[in-house]
Amino acid sequence: MDKSTQSRRQRVIEGMAIWGSFYRENIDIFVEEYLQLTFLKWYQTSLLVMMNRARVFLWIAARGMGKSFLIAIFAVARCILYPGTKVVITSGTRGQAINVLEKIQTELLNISPNLKNEIDLKTSKFSGNDAKVMFKNTSYIKVVTASDNARSNRANILIVDEFRMVKKDTIDTVLKKFLTSRRMPPYRELSDDEKKIEYAKEPNKSCFLSSAFFKDHWSYNKMLDTFKMMLDDKKTDSSMSEADIRLAKVRNFRNLVQGYLFRCAVNEFMGHYEEIMSGSYEKSELLACEDDFITYLKKEVTGKNCFGCHEVLSLELVGDRVVNKLLDVFVRTLIESGGKDLEDVRIYPGKIFSLISSNFKYVAMYDYNNEKHKESLSELSLYDKLHLAVDFISGMTDSYAVNLYQDLNGIRLPQ
Repeated sequence: MDKSTQSRRQRVIEGMAIWGSFYRENIDIFVEEYLQLTFLKWYQTSLLVMMNRARVFLWIAARGMGKSFLIAIFAVARCILYPGTKVVITSGTRGQAINVLEKIQTELLNISPNLKNEIDLKTSKFSGNDAKVMFKNTSYIKVVTASDNARSNRANILIVDEFRMVKKDTIDTVLKKFLTSRRMPPYRELSDDEKKIEYAKEPNKSCFLSSAFFKDHWSYNKMLDTFKMMLDDKKTDSSMSEADIRLAKVRNFRNLVQGYLFRCAVNEFMGHYEEIMSGSYEKSELLACEDDFITYLKKEVTGKNCFGCHEVLSLELVGDRVVNKLLDVFVRTLIESGGKDLEDVRIYPGKIFSLISSNFKYVAMYDYNNEKHKESLSELSLYDKLHLAVDFISGMTDSYAVNLYQDLNGIRLPQ
């Protein structure tokens, strides 16, 4: 378009697109010019470029070389340049991972006014169990404990600090699963096929950092494998099995299908809002439409190949056992025990009741008719108790429910 006919807004947007593309390809220049971090050594800028270009990055460094500081710079740069980026930082100890956020808070924010303007300081939390840095463009940097309980997390960039202190099995079976969904900008002017091409250009990344250790440790072979991958980014991580690769592809396909069906359901709901709210909507479900492609997805793809596969059926059976057991324990305890027993943590009913989240207890103990709190648990009706048990269990995540089931059945020791 002729610049003389462009509005000021169009010129600004075009300029942002040009500079954004340039800075994405030259992250070291972005760090120097936009973040105003002009003090990096030559080897630090080289590492920064490698982090940005390699799908899998690994750095074995001596102490005092500034691993956490450089990772903090890389993480904030990616979050700014790629809106909606999810960065997860984990480590052998939670304190080590939080150290990266502390570098952002105590050092980077004080020397980079532009960075301070990009971060939403009101919603960010630089310490504690929910430590995270929130950006105004919806990107975030989050600290996650490297354990089996972290399975539900997803990330576009996974950073494992002092990775040699994390169990290899945890990295392979938990942390790497974080990277199954990609950053998916709306790209409003592109067709669906063009969007897929663009999404494929931006693979998820993982960064592994550690101080040196013995050659007989598994981290040494991990270092050799990753070094080859960094030089040839088309290679696949040798630690991923064929089954893991297939599973990752299936999950990506599942996410795309879910996203498409969700959008169809939302559009149907918004288009027939008045009919739905008045009760005159004639269809049995939001996706009960004439669209042949949706029918194909529901019946042929998801019906036969997804919901009917061994993994899904097994998970449903496990879920049924878990939910039934939890309902049996909590419902039976609540309806068969009086208020005094539920308050006494020395006996079984009190121990079970203490496991219920305080949020749900607060709701159960509030008398909405008289707008005041009930004075004792003895005032809870049978309905209140049933409501409390169902609310608590239905509000659990899958991993929390399974872990609690295992604890109550002695399958594992509580952690």
